[in-house]
Amino acid sequence: MSDERAASACERGRLLYDIGRFREALSMFERALAIDPDDVDAMLYMTLALDQLGRVEDALAIAERALSVAPAEPWAHRLRSRYLGELRRHDEALVAAKQAVSLAVGDAGTQRRLAWAEYRTRNLQEARAAARRAIESDATDADSWTILGY
Repeated sequence: MSDERAASACERGRLLYDIGRFREALSMFERALAIDPDDVDAMLYMTLALDQLGRVEDALAIAERALSVAPAEPWAHRLRSRYLGELRRHDEALVAAKQAVSLAVGDAGTQRRLAWAEYRTRNLQEARAAARRAIESDATDADSWTILGY
């Protein structure tokens, strides 16, 4: 981050998010972005707070804004996939999940996101394969074990 004040506001937002104070966390992420409008971390954490507040469409818009600043950020693609899935735009969610995987092949969370996107589009074999890859990276990944049960 280009400014210590932005980094500090983002860190406070993360701490508030971690204890479930989502509105206050959102305010901190907004403050960080007022200082540094291109702070991708603040944008992505902001999406999490927005999602917790039931503002999925806003979360998706911010994830897309983050991608306009950092198109090679796998976490941004992964979160975009998540919010598209929550909005029942499953085909788009699958495309976003595949983009995330192409940028972070060995990441368990990214493989898990792909597994859920494949499952939601009824690609069960592909869903199980992605879940297995997630488990290879993190054997404690309960969601991936759940997908294997489908």
